[in-house]
Amino acid sequence: MDMRNQLETLANAGCTWAMIELGDKNLYEKAISSDGVEKALVWYQKAADCGDPIGLHRLARIYYNGHFVKQNYGKALLNFRLITLKNQDMNDELYRIIMIDSMFHLGEIYCAGNCGEDDMRIGMEWMKKAADLGDPAAKAFLVMLKSEQKNRE
Repeated sequence: MDMRNQLETLANAGCTWAMIELGDKNLYEKAISSDGVEKALVWYQKAADCGDPIGLHRLARIYYNGHFVKQNYGKALLNFRLITLKNQDMNDELYRIIMIDSMFHLGEIYCAGNCGEDDMRIGMEWMKKAADLGDPAAKAFLVMLKSEQKNRE
């Protein structure tokens, strides 16, 4: 049995890391196979459906950036938000990075009104959460927003 078949067997048995690995393989093989992106999204979605924060994050970033798919801030917002609802160990460095990135992007989406809601207050709250966890980009974003607000007054 080759590696892909082994991964598919594990993934079909509910192993989320195998789902993510298959998603990554299909996404990176996009240049070779036109259906690679669709297969990647299916595997990431399966991992996300199992509650895997990496699967949720992969989907959120793909939709946020519009990589290989039509940009969709609504789907990105949903997946980023689901990550922040997970009760994971913040001492796990990978999860911490995913959580901070999700908070930052939620802040960006709300502040920019990319989902039809120009809710600066909610955006600022997400940015503050990311900044409180040490994200330098969120800290810089908050400084910039506060400066812009002062200039408007």
